[in-house]
Amino acid sequence: MRAKLKIGILLLAAILLLNGCALLTLDQLYYPPKRSDDYDNLQSLIDEAMKDLTYSAPISGENRQAGQTADLDGDGVDEYLLFAKDDSENPLKILIFSQVASGYVLMDTIEGYGFAFDFVEFAQMDDRDGLEIIVGRQVSDEVPRAVSVYRFTSDFARQLLSTGYNGITVCDLNEDGVKELMILCSGPSDRSKGIAVHYAYSDDEMRRSEVSYLSQSIVSLQQVENGLLQDGTPAVFATTLDNENTLTIDVFAASDDGLVNVSGGMKIQSVSNYMVYPTDIDGDGIVEFPQSVALLPVTPENSPEFILKWYSIDFRGNTYEKRHTYHHFVDGWYLNLDTDLESGLSVEQTEDGTDFYLWDEETGVHQKMMTIFTFTGSDREQQASLEGRILLYKSDSMICVAELEDIALRFGITAESLLTDFKPIRQEWSSDESEDKQ
Repeated sequence: MRAKLKIGILLLAAILLLNGCALLTLDQLYYPPKRSDDYDNLQSLIDEAMKDLTYSAPISGENRQAGQTADLDGDGVDEYLLFAKDDSENPLKILIFSQVASGYVLMDTIEGYGFAFDFVEFAQMDDRDGLEIIVGRQVSDEVPRAVSVYRFTSDFARQLLSTGYNGITVCDLNEDGVKELMILCSGPSDRSKGIAVHYAYSDDEMRRSEVSYLSQSIVSLQQVENGLLQDGTPAVFATTLDNENTLTIDVFAASDDGLVNVSGGMKIQSVSNYMVYPTDIDGDGIVEFPQSVALLPVTPENSPEFILKWYSIDFRGNTYEKRHTYHHFVDGWYLNLDTDLESGLSVEQTEDGTDFYLWDEETGVHQKMMTIFTFTGSDREQQASLEGRILLYKSDSMICVAELEDIALRFGITAESLLTDFKPIRQEWSSDESEDKQ
């Protein structure tokens, strides 16, 4: 019971700090049936430590709280970390509190240069129990930024690595169960190809791999993600903007000879001014790449619509066709398509909805197969409930429905299949090219 109370204290402190309220006490969010010594001790330490500091929560990544917990030394009990700053020469501070027999103690303070914490992650990166602290700092208004890796043992933090980065991810490319760092940084000039370096722990230090190169400059880096190749090999996928209409994907994997660029710079064209990023489109754990293919227009004067063909890649660079989709970027949905329909499929967007046609070779005309409607107005419930309409998706602000024509059944398209094949677009891999990429 006492252990549960301690965990609750730490979580509540993290909530307090997430709101950046140094003047609030834990009592204002939660009042336990009986005040414990641990409770008073933790509150007192926080108040004392923050007298000359302000909270400085990381601005990106999954861990954006100013107060966080992690088992840094591997003893089965979490340490408590505060992220703060002051106006000193090394303004960024990480305060580490550990639990001892008498309560909590401020064990160490990590200081670093910069004006904001970019991100923080916790991962096992060496051969001992416990988690290392991986922390990125913004050191200027520009990139690159600075990243450091710290090991916390014997009540103090030791720095294992410090370097600059434009892009970064924590990964396990050599599949040994211990995490590594992939660092992407610029070359000698803005026009030089970007550099990829892999850091892995060995012989009591973080060792750097031989340099591998991106296909182009890293100045336009858009995204860095972990994923799997078609053969199950773990890889890092780095996406750069080639020009206003094209993305370049470099895929890095580990080999006996070091870091390898598997793809050599795969190109992805934008679709209707939208950039579509690599993702696991079919949910099989493998990352796929989209390539756009123009459809036959319904009438010659119409501009063609596009479908996306999704491909995976293996370690040897071989590609595998996986799936076809049609994306409606404005309305925020996509539809998985039977690959057999591609040769005869046409799509037309109208003011009312999105019409899907199939070319009938016997009659020489397009026959409407179905229409998908997206309703966002105040009468959307009424519009969606009209007779014959199939509910596909509903959110707080949008309803999508479909109407099927008789011809649809000939091609195996039913209400049940549409419910399976219709999906909302996930914004992390599809974005208007005019928007900032994270």
